[in-house]
Amino acid sequence: MLRFKPPIYEVEAFTSATAQRQMPVYLLPASGEALSSWLLRLCARMGVPPAILARNSFGIDTRAEAWWWRRPTAAQLERISERTGIAADTLAELTFKGWAGARNDEIDERFAPHRFNRNNIYPGGVRPVAVCPACLAEDETPYIRKEWMIGWTSMCPRHRVVLATQCQTCDAKLRLPGLASSVIPRIGFCHHCGVSLAGHASERARTAPLLMQEKLLVIKATNCGKLPGMGVLDWQTIIAAIDLVLGVVWVKGAGRLRERLFEAIACDLELGCEARLDIDWTSNYGTTVLLAWLFGHWPERLRKLWVTMEAPAIDAAVDRIAPIAAKSLQHLRCLCASVKSETIDRRKTAIDWLMALPETSDDLRRRAQKAYHSGLRRKLMVLAVLRNGTDLCAAATSAKLSPDIVLAWLETGMEYGLEAVIGKPLRGRDLSEDQEREIGAWLATIRGRTRGLGAWSAGHIQHEILGRFGILINAATAHRMLHVHAPPPSPASPEHSLPRQSTK
Repeated sequence: MLRFKPPIYEVEAFTSATAQRQMPVYLLPASGEALSSWLLRLCARMGVPPAILARNSFGIDTRAEAWWWRRPTAAQLERISERTGIAADTLAELTFKGWAGARNDEIDERFAPHRFNRNNIYPGGVRPVAVCPACLAEDETPYIRKEWMIGWTSMCPRHRVVLATQCQTCDAKLRLPGLASSVIPRIGFCHHCGVSLAGHASERARTAPLLMQEKLLVIKATNCGKLPGMGVLDWQTIIAAIDLVLGVVWVKGAGRLRERLFEAIACDLELGCEARLDIDWTSNYGTTVLLAWLFGHWPERLRKLWVTMEAPAIDAAVDRIAPIAAKSLQHLRCLCASVKSETIDRRKTAIDWLMALPETSDDLRRRAQKAYHSGLRRKLMVLAVLRNGTDLCAAATSAKLSPDIVLAWLETGMEYGLEAVIGKPLRGRDLSEDQEREIGAWLATIRGRTRGLGAWSAGHIQHEILGRFGILINAATAHRMLHVHAPPPSPASPEHSLPRQSTK
């Protein structure tokens, strides 16, 4: 029995049995709308929670089939058509029937580094959603486009902007009620503060990722397509290749290598030097920029990525991909066959730099004897031993250090000079007001570097500040400055904040 009182409409006594079964509200789907959005708008018009409408009107248990609307059965579409008066073929166009699916590619934030290897898909209640505020502002009644419900789409091709995933008023992640929800939905409003999402400012999308998203959507819709240098591919192979790349790029402890890759991408795509810091690489949009760079010149760019990230043998990386169809796996191996380990002997390159320095082994030893700090004295002695021709591993072992630490010292010296390795790092109180202000202003402009998988370490901040400002600070100061000057979350505006809606 329905727990709501429907509005009263006058009907004639001789109405047919089919018409009696239809609902009292007739609502046409909007252009490009998702079936779930249309059903939620229908619920709002009738004042009925989605779970009740699905169960009592259509006989669908949303608790057992939370994502049924993506690819509903013919019987479900016919039932909905009978009750709503909308043709079953029209309803099918609102779904992903006939579209390819692979490796949970439709879950939200699918291309984000924390999502590509997981499969939780918010079975009920609400789910995260990305929207175009400009599209919502043009709608007579706000609705959700079908493409927005794919877990990796990040741009609106109509307005050429990046889809919004957070409320600009309260900074809450945007969420959409699921069809298992017991709350009457409001599309186009923040579920947390209640403010309208229409017309909010949006980040401009670049042309290269827009074109890449368009190509991926076509291939997903047809399960077959062609990418430059890769030939004709099915959707499962493409998603497996993307997961292969994401697994290499977002490996832990590769922050400096990752930033070097992002800088190369921004340079190759002619996005500008600051794009490395402007783009949120941990988002769907950031990954689409990476894919536009990668798939635009395959396999040359794949080799460049592999060398930049100092990745292991590509065959081993392919083997770690979760099980896929044998045909797709074979195709993926063929795509990656041309990428062999073009390893660069980092140790030899670093030692060659050290040997080319004007300072001799005796010079470094004399500086070590005069050094007051024990850590600096040990560092100078290691460099002196290396300068004398000792093997890197042997020099590191004699100083009770890891070879990777010594190698990192040498690479820092190669990039910024010897004084960047043996110079005395400045503390916070050693910085002038102008230096503190200048560094703080720059740190306030970066985003996505304070938390999460792509967060910078204190050592990475030291390198960034040294390269940009020529100032070597210690790790404690770098860590403090990043968190003091990090971009704050958007504050809630009192004039736009509304009380959270009751779920009763």
